[in-house]
Amino acid sequence: IECISYCWTKYRFLTTSNDDTISHFTFKPSNGYIKPGDYTIIIVRYKPIRSLNINNNIYQERIIVRLNEREKFDKILHIFATQDKARLLIPNDGHIYALTTCIGLSSETHLQLKSLTRSKLEFNWALDNNITSLSIEPKNGYFNPYEEKDFIIIYKPKDEGKISMPAKLTCWTGDRTKYGAEIYHITIHASTRDGYLRASELHHDLGSIALGTSITYDLYITNIGDCLLRYRLYTKQKILDNKKISNNLIHNDEMSIIEFISNENNQGEIDGKAKICIPCRIHPFSRSYYQIEIF
Repeated sequence: IECISYCWTKYRFLTTSNDDTISHFTFKPSNGYIKPGDYTIIIVRYKPIRSLNINNNIYQERIIVRLNEREKFDKILHIFATQDKARLLIPNDGHIYALTTCIGLSSETHLQLKSLTRSKLEFNWALDNNITSLSIEPKNGYFNPYEEKDFIIIYKPKDEGKISMPAKLTCWTGDRTKYGAEIYHITIHASTRDGYLRASELHHDLGSIALGTSITYDLYITNIGDCLLRYRLYTKQKILDNKKISNNLIHNDEMSIIEFISNENNQGEIDGKAKICIPCRIHPFSRSYYQIEIF
């Protein structure tokens, strides 16, 4: 602060604190005189001693300029300062969505966070240790003043489905034990990619089959997605004749006229973008019209 005297007599300046026990300011020089037509430079240093719990808490110091040692001629200069708090700009109210991926693969999602603090900021992530499929890099480090930093969310699913993982981002300036820290609560949502299978044809007429014999039919299924899919085949059989109509879900393989060859328990796997052949054997038990749905 530069103080210039435009008076014919000298001024005296001195500093005083509004808090008799704690001073957040230091002045060099803290008192002295300014000769007529002269000036002096006062260096003000502000160092917060205790943590502020609210944003609008302001500390104040005064410099008194006194003429002729008489208080009625005092001029007061007010010095204001606040403590810089650790503040970050968190997108989407703290709800972050990781890119979907397949079991056995991984995805990387970029998350940009910006510091709103004019001081250097230290941070540390705390994740749920029970959820090992999600991680964040870097896990700790620093923000420079007003820096926008890029984080990478790595998702490596081990099971199918959706998860929501709570995470805490703790950040602070200076000595954490003295000034405290700010904690941001963030939720990371992730899910495995949905699969989709498609048959080579939706309808097929097998024609007449002699009772006591059987025929084979090749069912081709294509995996449209990129993920390895596990599948299980079910059948729904409808018997049509002139006397009765029955529509039952077949739970017992012996009751069904269709048999999936080389598929144990009607289950299997299909790689991403792959096409497989499932051979079927059809052997009717009666002279009827059969309609079979495979799903």
